Amino acid sequence: MRRFLIQFVSGLLLAAIFSVPVKSLAATASSFEAILAKAKTEGSVTVAGPGTADARRALSKPFEDRYGIRVEYDGSRGSDQRTQIVNQRAAGIYQSDVWITGFGTVEGLDVAALFEPLEPLFFHADIKAAKTWLNGHLWYNAKDRRIYGHSARLFGGLAVNPQNVRNEVIGSFKDLLKPQYKGKIIADDARVAGVGQGFFTYLYMGKEFGFGPGFIKKFIEDQDLTFTRNGRQAADWIANGRYLFWPAPDTRPVAELQGKGVPIEHRCLADGQWLSMGSGGVGVFIKAPHPNAAVIYLNWLLSKEGQTNYAAGGDTVSRRVDVPAKISSCFVPEAGKKYFWVDSPAALEMRKPGGELVQFLKTVYTRN
Repeated sequence: MRRFLIQFVSGLLLAAIFSVPVKSLAATASSFEAILAKAKTEGSVTVAGPGTADARRALSKPFEDRYGIRVEYDGSRGSDQRTQIVNQRAAGIYQSDVWITGFGTVEGLDVAALFEPLEPLFFHADIKAAKTWLNGHLWYNAKDRRIYGHSARLFGGLAVNPQNVRNEVIGSFKDLLKPQYKGKIIADDARVAGVGQGFFTYLYMGKEFGFGPGFIKKFIEDQDLTFTRNGRQAADWIANGRYLFWPAPDTRPVAELQGKGVPIEHRCLADGQWLSMGSGGVGVFIKAPHPNAAVIYLNWLLSKEGQTNYAAGGDTVSRRVDVPAKISSCFVPEAGKKYFWVDSPAALEMRKPGGELVQFLKTVYTRN
């Protein structure tokens, strides 16, 4: 025990020492070409990002082909990436260069102690220009600008089996309160990070759309709602008719089954969508093991080529206005249109472990 405590305290001291922000690499570099030359001698870049096979390919091979720099990619769950990064840094271990993740995943971390300011690392004029990005630049914290939001899409809608549910049956989430649908609805568990948490954040805070705590209480209690943490199982249950509706579904298993010809589809609802970045943020770590390669990767990711690959592999929408969306148009945000922003500071605060939404849900989650 004594040895463990000594190692733990030593780790904390090392973290305190090495978490002090250092002078930005870009501030001393003469040019992008100079950084690229150094990056090639480093030979690789370590990237943590979305975990699907498509995302891994899209965020690795095109970069490797262009620059000849190997990408060591970590596609584990965002929550697991966070735990690993925090633990490693507490022990004075620095393995990650770049983190592609959402604002919600970094919430609660000491962002200023972990990440470089990004603007000095932007080398290309198109990346720097606000007009390149839908509705301008988007930062986790606009004051210190260390995590940049490069993509966002609309989430929500409804997954159904079209053989069991006609198009006109559900026009709003409010229709799900009809008595005949009791016991026929499945939803992602909002007690853990994911689409379900975004869904219930929208319902809880979306009073202007006709929702709020009262709606959630009726939805869960009156409709005998079933919760799941297994998106593939939920998609199977919709397809085989065990449940009729899956609001705010995980798009990946729905698209997978649909691609195999299984009767399931993802429908949009006028009042049933909100804007979220998913994993569409990016930061470069202080004390990155491959600092030059990290800068090259950052600029590639935010370029038209990088964002085209990211959007195609990540089932999302780039915020670059010159990158076409590859997903259904009903999940593509429109310029100038007002949406509920589920990653806003107020919404993130709401769903912290001790936040107002989480505390409220504890009062209505009475089963499963």
